[in-house]
Amino acid sequence: MSQTSTHAFVLGPGGFLGQIILAEAGARYTPLRVSQVQDENDLMRFEREVENVLKHNPQAAIVNCIGSREASLDLMKVLNVGIPEILVKVTKRFDARLIHFGSAAETTQSVQKASEGIHPAPAATLTYGTTKRAGTDVCLTYEKA
Repeated sequence: MSQTSTHAFVLGPGGFLGQIILAEAGARYTPLRVSQVQDENDLMRFEREVENVLKHNPQAAIVNCIGSREASLDLMKVLNVGIPEILVKVTKRFDARLIHFGSAAETTQSVQKASEGIHPAPAATLTYGTTKRAGTDVCLTYEKA
């Protein structure tokens, strides 16, 4: 199936969720392979790459399965918040659909307690849940997400 007839592109196709989605969706979904994002400077390149895909596939949707549970706080912010921010910006520009997968860690009691200043869970778990929640909140601002 050619890229122009594909109706959804999956970001994070090698991760746990991305692999499952691609296996279940078959040829209707195509992995969207972009350059690796390691810091905020890479987000501009990432934006251009996603923009190029939507420019050539105006009816496509973007399925975001990217997320990082184990990284520095700065990298987790880039991957779990920065990428969703870029995806919302680009999909709005093209009036495209965005499907963003969050995490159960966003709604755990640990994250809720962390927001209240109580830290019952390991810092890595709290950082992941908090940054994933921030990325999901950004996506919820877009009516086609």
